[in-house]
Amino acid sequence: MTPAFFTELSDVLNRISTFNDPILVVGDVNIRLDRPDDSASRQFTDTLAAHGLACRVTVATHDQGGLLDVVATRDDLPLPPVEFVDVGLSDHRLLRWTTSLTKPSAGLHDADKAAVASA
Repeated sequence: MTPAFFTELSDVLNRISTFNDPILVVGDVNIRLDRPDDSASRQFTDTLAAHGLACRVTVATHDQGGLLDVVATRDDLPLPPVEFVDVGLSDHRLLRWTTSLTKPSAGLHDADKAAVASA
């Protein structure tokens, strides 16, 4: 991992962490999170924690061992139960979980309102 990755991740998290909505960071980060002494692992988890997020996966997600895939949520939300499924298509496990999300109502932005008013 490059320093630019962590800078960009922190920048994105800075922008979205102010939202009241649930935040999910998910996917294959290719950082061995099962190695707490690894500098990239420590920097990733520290970056999440600095933005009120915690990784909810605690077991190996790869055929050869290693926690490489994450489901991170706000640390003040209930822990979502994460299921690990070997679908036989990859050397990674499929991570499956449920969470409660609501779709925001469609509304007009100020620019849209101005366009409608002038039409």
